[in-house]
Parts: sequence; structure tokens; C-alpha cells
Amino acid sequence: FVAGPIVFDVRGTASATTSTLACSGSVTQTALVVRSGGRLVCVVTALSSAGTPVTAFAVDFTAVATNSVVPEAAVRIGTGLQFSIGMTAPASVGSTFDVTGRVSGTAFAQGVQSVVVLGTPTINSTIACVGQTSG
Repeated sequence: FVAGPIVFDVRGTASATTSTLACSGSVTQTALVVRSGGRLVCVVTALSSAGTPVTAFAVDFTAVATNSVVPEAAVRIGTGLQFSIGMTAPASVGSTFDVTGRVSGTAFAQGVQSVVVLGTPTINSTIACVGQTSG
């Protein structure tokens, strides 16, 4: 049997103390706000215990959410310094849910991110202006 070269993918060890999770809604692009039934994407930045970027494996990272929100499996972005975790917000306008990042089962020191679920304006929306007359 003739074997060719074997290529190994060597990765570092990410730390729950320093790695971070940043989430935003697909419509608002504002952190911690998402439309009812909308898509929330959280990006994990893998950092070593020294706080330096480190390549890692997608299976190292998970997210846990409340209010029946089910985060998807982490997906590597580019070279493996970052990973995305998507999820769908609940349909209940005004509700909130918390998202916590984990590395190898240990919660990120960053703590939870509380996400507010907003509705979608319609043509029935109104605007009221309040101000002072100058001049």
C-alpha cells in the first residue's frame, strides 16, 4: 500500500475566561435585539488563557439559551479563530431570552447576554413629535 503525506490540523485550546460571544439580529444588526421569529447570530472569538487569538475546533463551542430557544451547532468562520452560532428568536414580542457561550462545557466568564424580542412595524404605526418652537 502506498500512502501519501498525512496532514494534521493542529489547534490550540480556547479559554472560557477570555473567549467572547457577540450576538446580533439579522435585521437590526443591533446587539441584543432581534425581531419576533427572527434570526440571531452569535460570533464566538476564540482566545487563549493569555487573551491571544487561538485557532480551535467548532465542537469546542456551544451556546445555551433560555425561553425554548435552541442554538445550532457552532460553525467555523475562516481559519478557526471565530465561530458562528445561529438561533431563531421566539415569536412572543416583548419577551427576552438569555444566551451563554460555553467552551468545552464551561460557561464564558463574560456571562449571559439578554436579548429582547421586538415586533415588526406596520402601516398602522404612528409618530408623535414633541418639541419647542424657536425664534
